[in-house]
Amino acid sequence: MGGDASAPPAPPPPQRSMLEIMLDPRSIQWLLASGGVLLAIGLVLLAFASAQSAAAATVLGKALGDSVAFEDSTGISIGNGVRRFESFRAAAYEAGISRIYGGIHFPYGNMGGRALGECVGGKVVERLKVAAAR
Repeated sequence: MGGDASAPPAPPPPQRSMLEIMLDPRSIQWLLASGGVLLAIGLVLLAFASAQSAAAATVLGKALGDSVAFEDSTGISIGNGVRRFESFRAAAYEAGISRIYGGIHFPYGNMGGRALGECVGGKVVERLKVAAAR
């Protein structure tokens, strides 16, 4: 009578990445309408915290060499061991990965933050070269 019982079920909706969902205007409208202005701003700011590590690694790598190994003993007072890194870039990479494991970043935020930081670090190095040439 009313419905056709022999009709196949509708296909499931296509899978979307978290980035696609977050950048969907409907998601942003919902977030803002539900009082999530600070959350939206926080997601943007946290996504690019990796930029600081990458910028510092870029500048230090250019100033001291890309393959300078070093040790970090700042965590000894709280019971952590000495960390050893083969380069500043390796330390920045690990800092970004730790933010993903800690649930602070999404992987795309870490990748975008690293790219931004490398760009900023490169610009700092360029300006330092210009200033040193004067």
